[in-house]
Amino acid sequence: QAVRDANNNPGTDVIEISPGLILDASCDMGTLPDDPGLFILESVVIRGQGSTVHGSNAYISVSGNLNELDSCPNSSSSGYIPAGISRGLFQVGQRNADNSGIELIIEDLKIKQLSQVAGVRDGAKVTLRNVEAIDIRDLQYCTRSVVQAFNDADVTLENVTISKSTDFK
Repeated sequence: QAVRDANNNPGTDVIEISPGLILDASCDMGTLPDDPGLFILESVVIRGQGSTVHGSNAYISVSGNLNELDSCPNSSSSGYIPAGISRGLFQVGQRNADNSGIELIIEDLKIKQLSQVAGVRDGAKVTLRNVEAIDIRDLQYCTRSVVQAFNDADVTLENVTISKSTDFK
């Protein structure tokens, strides 16, 4: 709801998450119909204050093998079956729109088991500061990277850790 409110309020909004909170991102996070995550349509700063956004991306091995997933689990030859699929977290800007002036700043947040942290559209800007992205894998389409920047998008990473994440392309 905070993102919806920010999208309806011109100017930069600040969303502060209570320190240490764990947010379950396996629920429907859509801010627009059929969207792949939280759409950011106005500038916003999200202060995580050490909180965690935790999705439900999970897979199981058909053979009982616990090796690291190294191929797309939606292919029959992978040996794995998706057990849970979470959306991406943020989509910043929109296709075929003027996204200049839209900026998302995420600070002090841990993001786990989602399909993507952010898709950043033409002209939009994202800054990740003191962010930890863990186990980010697109288990549904196997084509999205942790942060996906389209054309003239602007992405800044400051003190960001990405671990146990896979871009299957």
